[in-house]
Amino acid sequence: MTRLAPYAMLLLLGALISMPQSYGSSTVTLSSSCSYSSTARGAGIVGFSLSNSGNGPAADILITPYSFAGDSYGIAHSYNSLPPSNTLESNFSLGGFNEPGSYGLVFLVGYTQGTTSLFASFPCLINTTSNATAGLLRIENAQLSSGKLELSLINLYSKPVNATIYIGSPPFIRTGFGSKNFTANPSAYTNLSTSISYEPIQGLTNASFSVPIMVSYSYAGTHYSSLMNFIYGTSAQQSGTSILLYIAIVIVVLLALIGLSIARMKLKKGKKQEVRQNV
Repeated sequence: MTRLAPYAMLLLLGALISMPQSYGSSTVTLSSSCSYSSTARGAGIVGFSLSNSGNGPAADILITPYSFAGDSYGIAHSYNSLPPSNTLESNFSLGGFNEPGSYGLVFLVGYTQGTTSLFASFPCLINTTSNATAGLLRIENAQLSSGKLELSLINLYSKPVNATIYIGSPPFIRTGFGSKNFTANPSAYTNLSTSISYEPIQGLTNASFSVPIMVSYSYAGTHYSSLMNFIYGTSAQQSGTSILLYIAIVIVVLLALIGLSIARMKLKKGKKQEVRQNV
């Protein structure tokens, strides 16, 4: 597989567009699902379904699978159009699943809406064995707090686990790291945090993006992956900014009123002293 440069990986690990993205009166709302069937040891067919529940078509579609680490499998499928209320089915012959267990993938979907070129990335979790079990190290929660993405993971194993966490962020959503190695202590929570910010896209309003997060590790000869989608809403951030602005305005007004009251009190006190002196 071809490895992408760090910035290119961020570009390609984009955001699943999970709510209508408005360009004029037309919207494209994409969702996906995936499946896996083994063909050989460490390899198989990954099925990827892409649906459009919006009211406008997506055109010039290119679907490319990547690993969460940013490795390209070197294949892609192209389609002319995905009309509303339709689904595309793609099958990819992929390998590199050396240990039995679960693996996370990212499908990059490039497309155009009208004259605008867009992309979305869709996380996919596959199991290479029919009797796969869920790992005991998983992502419990992801939330936004004071401009930071706070991650909480729990390790239910009785031993420490060396793992890697990956964050798929498009270029207009910046995070402090794309991947990070860590050791999860036994029977304990691990808390990680990173900065996250949004750079507005011209013409794109009230958007909601899914930033894929995955923790990956090997334990007792089995590979495990745990996925979570953190929903990052641009309108929510804009609302938060507006609230902060309103709070700042209120504080300034209150300070001005307090200052005015103090000035009036001093003025009245000065007049009283002047009257007493004249008497």
